[in-house]
Amino acid sequence: MRCNPTPRSTPGRAAVVLYTCTPGPLPERIMDALRRHATARDWDVHTELHDATPLTHRALRSGWQKVIRLLDEGAVEGIVAPYEQQISADPQGRTQLRTWLLARGVFAVYVMPQDHPTNLAAICDAAEHPAARPHPDVVR
Repeated sequence: MRCNPTPRSTPGRAAVVLYTCTPGPLPERIMDALRRHATARDWDVHTELHDATPLTHRALRSGWQKVIRLLDEGAVEGIVAPYEQQISADPQGRTQLRTWLLARGVFAVYVMPQDHPTNLAAICDAAEHPAARPHPDVVR
């Protein structure tokens, strides 16, 4: 199951948070793509959040913690992110994420294909399984 389609409960306007987990400074190109996707659907972008430390587990990412707070407070109705693996790299974590979203009646939309050239999924995967995979900058 993929939590990508916009649910029927979000017709018309919805407040969303844009989120990406990418090393380095704010990735403008990625945020621009997320913003275009949201505005094309007539959604209001409430906040744009970025974690620059993908090698940190999502529970310790300050941007992700703000996303959780906004959703829990009802300030936003959904998340627009490049892809699900940025939020949770492992299948069990993605299942927990989907269950958590459904329990709150909120949605997540992932706008970039899995083979996006920045390969952010591999970076976030390494964050959640550091022993299983070397840092993507390490050449072997």
